[in-house]
Amino acid sequence: MQTVGSLLQKGLKLHPVVKMGLILSVFVSLVPLPCLAGWNSFSIFTGEMTSIAMDPSDAERVYAGTRNAGVFRTINGGKTWQAARKGLNFYPVRSLAVAPSQPSTIYAGTDFDGVWKSLDGGDTWAKTSHGLPGNLIVFRLVVHPTNPNVVYAAMGGGVALCIGNVYRSNNGGATWVKRDKGIPRDKAGSPYTLGAVKILSMDPLNPARLYSATNRTHGVFTSYDGGATWVRFNKGFPAQTNVYAVAANPHRGGEPAAVAFSFTTGTRYFIFDRSWMAISNPVFTGSQIHFHPTNPSVIYLADSYSRSLDGGVTWDDSAAGMEHHNPIGLSFNAAAPDRLYAATDPNVHMPWGGVFRSDDGGDTWSRRSAGIRGEVVRTVVVDPSSSRYLYVGTGTGGVIRSADGGRKWKWSSWRRPPYDNKDYLFGFEVTDIAVDPLHPWIVFVASNDLYKSTNRGLSFKPLDSPLIVSPRCIAIDPKAPKNIYVGQGKGIVKSRDYGKTWRESNNGLPKEPWGDFATVNHLAVDPMDSSDLWAALDAPHGVYLSTNGGLSWEYRGLKDKGTVHVTAMQPGNSRTIVAGLDSNFEGAIFKSTDGGKTWVKKPLESGVVYDLAFDAADPSVLYAATEFTGVYRSMDAGETWSEFNKGIFYPNTYSLDFIPANPPVPVVGSYGSGLYRRGALPAL
Repeated sequence: MQTVGSLLQKGLKLHPVVKMGLILSVFVSLVPLPCLAGWNSFSIFTGEMTSIAMDPSDAERVYAGTRNAGVFRTINGGKTWQAARKGLNFYPVRSLAVAPSQPSTIYAGTDFDGVWKSLDGGDTWAKTSHGLPGNLIVFRLVVHPTNPNVVYAAMGGGVALCIGNVYRSNNGGATWVKRDKGIPRDKAGSPYTLGAVKILSMDPLNPARLYSATNRTHGVFTSYDGGATWVRFNKGFPAQTNVYAVAANPHRGGEPAAVAFSFTTGTRYFIFDRSWMAISNPVFTGSQIHFHPTNPSVIYLADSYSRSLDGGVTWDDSAAGMEHHNPIGLSFNAAAPDRLYAATDPNVHMPWGGVFRSDDGGDTWSRRSAGIRGEVVRTVVVDPSSSRYLYVGTGTGGVIRSADGGRKWKWSSWRRPPYDNKDYLFGFEVTDIAVDPLHPWIVFVASNDLYKSTNRGLSFKPLDSPLIVSPRCIAIDPKAPKNIYVGQGKGIVKSRDYGKTWRESNNGLPKEPWGDFATVNHLAVDPMDSSDLWAALDAPHGVYLSTNGGLSWEYRGLKDKGTVHVTAMQPGNSRTIVAGLDSNFEGAIFKSTDGGKTWVKKPLESGVVYDLAFDAADPSVLYAATEFTGVYRSMDAGETWSEFNKGIFYPNTYSLDFIPANPPVPVVGSYGSGLYRRGALPAL
């Protein structure tokens, strides 16, 4: 099978960002998507939601779109969710729309991969994007109320979302035609409008009338002919007004309402109706306006949830049970007018998203996310002394722990001094977690700072030291765990007292041209001789070895081969070392059998290699976690490799480990579709 690496080696000279995008898109088109066999999902927290849609005829059936885990479906009002993504790829599902007249027909709009369609209520999907540009995001989908084959797509993209389009399909998405004449163009002759079309709404009483707006200060546009032509609809708007949401009000003859911001009058948000006179100053803005199906006085704004009970004159942001969450979408229908579902994504207050449900019109909310598996797993570590304790560090700055072998999960917490409130955020990403092998109740976390737990990860405290700067990796001496090493953006620091005090450990390490010590991505202590310590460095520095517990370092190869992300020593044979690299945005494996004196590149065509893990029960078995190409396995200690992805939906993997068992159970984290294990959970 032709791989991404082989394609990129055929003379393509691309900008690194473009090249990385090509890796993702080529992989999607060439590699068959895995089925559910093989790797099995853990039911950890949900991850980033992107969209939500309710069946208009059944308030128990709801669909949720995720960042990189496809679509999930509930048929029991959110009590449980199952994946509904057969046939889908792993691009973000930005928008969802259920056909009102044929609820088994669902459309999904993606980031940079057009529109997909299901005719069986989400069981299976097929791409329906002929005529749509592949370089834009589908922000909104609107389906005709009586004809499920008529559907509109609002799209945007480019730098800072500077361009966009409106498209219409009359044949259920089989073909699409641009329908945005009259909206200002990006430039003369350009096929794109000036600004992303993030907003699109249809008058349910008159489906030929639509409203749209771009993310530029053009105000609102309306079409009276099904999108064939558009005209400005801005009388009464202040100059330089940016529209964030617009929707047809079904209680006022389909007339539009909008949330907007005027650069002329200052930083105030308004909601308008009829002649665009300001009637309120809501506390928050929103990218979606939702009108209660039966009560004209009730209006909801998604994004920083707020609600009006008097037709938009005053607003409240009370949402008991959903505090600090960021709803990016709301859904409800006339069959159950006071039942709402909200899809939320992680934010600076909460590192998890999910789905919430309200049965009282938004007064109170409860979490309804069981079974949605879209967490961004940055690192996974298992307590080496027990199969009960697993730790997951997320890409949104949280730590999730299990105390029963992965059957149930809870968020770890830490308190941000001097405040009394709990704060779950460790930083933008949790890049490493380390468990003391002799005292497993002690756990360390590397994120924007270094943190320590003395209660198996229930809570953490920061280890403040001016020497610790953006830690990236942690290594604990297995024989003397009071000795702790931390690799960071400026070399290495070491503690001899469980993290109470620190000193630099950089003697012999290379420096960058600007004077800082090189970035250290991974540290590995030799379990047979804990005075030996390997360091994997950013390009062009290679790997370094210390034979005296970090007092000094010597160069051991791979200079100019790329950034070394990880090294792994073969169990029982520390002279055999395998290194995983980023070699010009492609993966590379190098192996040494003489303690790093010489290295040989091994055949592997993959994305960047971020982690390596030997099977302790069979040291000839070695796993590699790679970016965008998932897991690879070697049965001969790294000499040859084969893909090992069956069951992993989003094959963007950064971290591997093993649950102690007989045989050991490998686990791997996907940066967008959760945590996976190979085989059944071991008995406790």
